[in-house]
Amino acid sequence: MRPERNQKPKSKVKSGCRTCKIRKVKCDEGYPSCRRCLSTGRVCDGYGIWGGGSTTRTLTVSDVAPSLSPLAASAASTAQDRLHLEWFRCRTSTKLPGTFVSGFWSTLLMQASLSEPVVLHAVLALSSVHRAGILDGDRQPLGPCRVPAKREQYSLEHYGKAISSLRRHLSTTDRTSLRIALITCVTLVCMDFLRGHFSTAQVHVRAGLELLSSARPGPGGGRELADDWIAEVFSRLYVQMELFQQPFQHRSLSLPVGEPRSIPLIFHTLKGAWVCLEMLLRRVFDLRGQARSASRHPLPSALPEAQKLVQEELRGWLDTYEASSGMLRRQGGAEGDREYWLLRVYHTMAHIIAGTCLNPENEGVFDRHTRHFVGIIKQSVALWVLSSTTTHSTETWSPATAAPQRLDMAASIVDHGWIQPLYYVASKCRVHRVRLHAVRLLERSFHREGIWDSDIAARAARKIMEMEERGFYEGSTAENFTIDSLPTAEDLSLPSLPESQRIRDVEMVLSGQPLDRVLLFCTKTQEDGTDRRIRIAEYHVASQRWTEVDAPAES
Repeated sequence: MRPERNQKPKSKVKSGCRTCKIRKVKCDEGYPSCRRCLSTGRVCDGYGIWGGGSTTRTLTVSDVAPSLSPLAASAASTAQDRLHLEWFRCRTSTKLPGTFVSGFWSTLLMQASLSEPVVLHAVLALSSVHRAGILDGDRQPLGPCRVPAKREQYSLEHYGKAISSLRRHLSTTDRTSLRIALITCVTLVCMDFLRGHFSTAQVHVRAGLELLSSARPGPGGGRELADDWIAEVFSRLYVQMELFQQPFQHRSLSLPVGEPRSIPLIFHTLKGAWVCLEMLLRRVFDLRGQARSASRHPLPSALPEAQKLVQEELRGWLDTYEASSGMLRRQGGAEGDREYWLLRVYHTMAHIIAGTCLNPENEGVFDRHTRHFVGIIKQSVALWVLSSTTTHSTETWSPATAAPQRLDMAASIVDHGWIQPLYYVASKCRVHRVRLHAVRLLERSFHREGIWDSDIAARAARKIMEMEERGFYEGSTAENFTIDSLPTAEDLSLPSLPESQRIRDVEMVLSGQPLDRVLLFCTKTQEDGTDRRIRIAEYHVASQRWTEVDAPAES
């Protein structure tokens, strides 16, 4: 009888490629195929999405070899497939993530596409749309990406295959299928953003959030890095949806992974500062949603207490951020200043939302935050000066000389940028000079940030301003300013817009697949004291014209 110590327990083979695991031998964990399999003439079946090797070794985009894994070869079998996969590797995966790069884009998505056909189909579809948007003209017209018929057929073919395969993964409840479904969902959302299919993108985001909420920790309660990356990208999408929809379709997001429980004493990275701020933003959204759903006045005492707590946390975040700013900006190099100011913009916006969220029926409450709105303009001007568009920063803009906006696909991202905060200022601040500055900054943007299209936001923001003011500030000297200047004391001394002219709870709805109309809704109080949602304006993309209406909201 052999000594027990000579027996090799199965638990020794915990990592490595699928082939080595089946053979119960140690894998050398080479990428994209292990050398042990290659040296013996075997086919290496790869590492899957979550596997592979030690917990510290993950595949990065730069590791990807031109040849695909056997599992993906049947899907990416043509020269066209390989062309689009290479485009995704070199262009899409490096540009779309935006400022705060995530491991989801730099590692997980490419690794998944090399081992899971459903993800590969979604990646090829996204890459095709992105490539067409850049090669067929640097600036695409407002609305959907104009893809030639042949290219559109290719992207839709892989889109259809991804949707078909996704259904099979959704029909099972195992952890791996859930992860594959979530990764595919994010990829399809990004494709829909670029195509101008915003309604479908929102449906996919909501479905992904439902899936994410149902996720459970792995055996032993542990979690893997891939789970954090997936949760991170969905948290970003969630924040975008909440800021876009305002409070009208709020749903609480509970991430099935760890996150900071308190504000640290120091932020070691800009990304770490953002993750902490994003956590506070989600708390503010929850508080706003609770205030909206409260059926009695005064509000339950727990809500003002929760408001004070989140405001204290926001102040604590800013203290830590300022204490860390020197180190963080040096770490970021040329991009450090841009990231620094972008985080300041979002913090200031979060501060305003937190301070006004318990007064959903009172638009006048925003007048208390004029200095914070000015702060967003100041921070946005700093971003403007740092951007490549500063060649025209001293121009005085006028509607008569404004050219039609066109989308720059090469500059579009799926992450956060300045469109959301600037639109918030334009729609919520009633100081003419401040909101006009926000509108003009938007009108000088030529890109998308996820669901936020700069042209759509600019047109909607200007329409809201015009409908509220109705010439109230006509002839004001506040009209004449350069884009890189800041509001003066004289600008801020203009009379406040009367309460009777303010539009309450403006909501923007993107209609059409692809986009063909932009609808503006608001809340109006009826003679009997009840509130009713009213459609007040409609923008037609084809004619580039607004039509004002006063009709009940569409069900």
